[in-house]
Amino acid sequence: DLIAEADRDVARWTWSGTHAPSNKLVSNSGIAIYQMRDARLVRSWLQTDRLGFLEQIGAVPPFQIW
Repeated sequence: DLIAEADRDVARWTWSGTHAPSNKLVSNSGIAIYQMRDARLVRSWLQTDRLGFLEQIGAVPPFQIW
């Protein structure tokens, strides 16, 4: 998804693939917000599920709520 309004552009995505070392199927999603001024990027924010990715490849144990 791409959205633009005033001085902000927003991109939301999901990707999937195979993690080569573990051969595990993984997917991840994220969102980025870009602030523009005079056709130049002046600020950006990025949010993605890094912990979820690390859990999927087995680098960290799954998070559990007690």
